[in-house]
Amino acid sequence: MKDEEIILAIQDPTDLDFTHHPHTQGLGHLEAAYLRGIKVHTTLAVSGEGVPLGVLGQEIWTRDLETIGKKHKRKQKETSEKESQRWLTAQQQTVINTQGKQKIITVADRAADIFDLFSQASNNNGDFLIRACHNRRVESELSYLIPTIEAAPIAGEMNVEIKRNSHSAARIARLNIQFMSMTIYQPANRTIAQSLPPVTVNVILATETDFPPFLVSAS
Repeated sequence: MKDEEIILAIQDPTDLDFTHHPHTQGLGHLEAAYLRGIKVHTTLAVSGEGVPLGVLGQEIWTRDLETIGKKHKRKQKETSEKESQRWLTAQQQTVINTQGKQKIITVADRAADIFDLFSQASNNNGDFLIRACHNRRVESELSYLIPTIEAAPIAGEMNVEIKRNSHSAARIARLNIQFMSMTIYQPANRTIAQSLPPVTVNVILATETDFPPFLVSAS
């Protein structure tokens, strides 16, 4: 990584499913209660040109079978008491392993839409690109993130190539781009997060408005 000016630290969890290996010991449950396996959270370092550079961090664990059926209680817990903490730990590992010598951008999907992560990355002078999941409270006349960004003026257009797959042919998607800076308020349902200051982020909305109808074939 030493020769790179920008490094994308791409975080993502995955499941190792051993449900069909009934004699395997020490497994936990996965997303469905009947599935058994191991959880893995990896941070992959990638150059700005998309070249894999190595693994910055990885955590492996199994879920306690006693937690099955208690999903509704997760919102009442602090981030440090949930699996969500692994996103923050991985971001901390990224800072340590890169020693702050390069520009680091944490990239993650919607499971990483965590206020504590935004706050921590900002304090570590780290940038992040995270797909939004929650319609958060923001400093705006419309009060919430989604209606606020949808009301922003269209700043431009861009074309994205959608490659062919088993369901559809390759095509070019035309996207309208909207963006603006917003200040996100702390979640009201968690004590520790309420002690953190609001975080200012840049929000980007890419919308495909002229998409073709999907063709469904019956077999």
